[in-house]
Amino acid sequence: MALVPNNESEQKLLNYIDTHADTLFAALSSLVRVDTQNFRTHGNENAGQDRLEQMCREIGLDIDRYTPDSVKGLTSLPDYMAGRGTDIRENLVATYKVPDAKKSVMLASHMDTVQVGDVSAWHGDPFSGEIREGQ
Repeated sequence: MALVPNNESEQKLLNYIDTHADTLFAALSSLVRVDTQNFRTHGNENAGQDRLEQMCREIGLDIDRYTPDSVKGLTSLPDYMAGRGTDIRENLVATYKVPDAKKSVMLASHMDTVQVGDVSAWHGDPFSGEIREGQ
């Protein structure tokens, strides 16, 4: 399914993606190669955050990392789930500052993956980052 741009900015973004697809796929592949499994009480997200931080710094972004537990008041909320390692599992914020900008863009995502389980059940290494048939 082809994306249909709604305006000139969206068209510019789609053109950029088309022009730089190999570089973008290589970046995503390098992230997939990092084991970021979530084991509920602990996780491997920080290794992924380390890789993402390196990538962001290479393109000139400012980085801030913090743990959820360091957010004032979070641990006292009724829905806070203790014992999930949120005192050591970091989040990453990457910022590109444009002088006198009137608008900003924020991208939010998560770094963890589900547990791999039985690796022999996979068609390949789940952390290979291999691109097959354009995917």
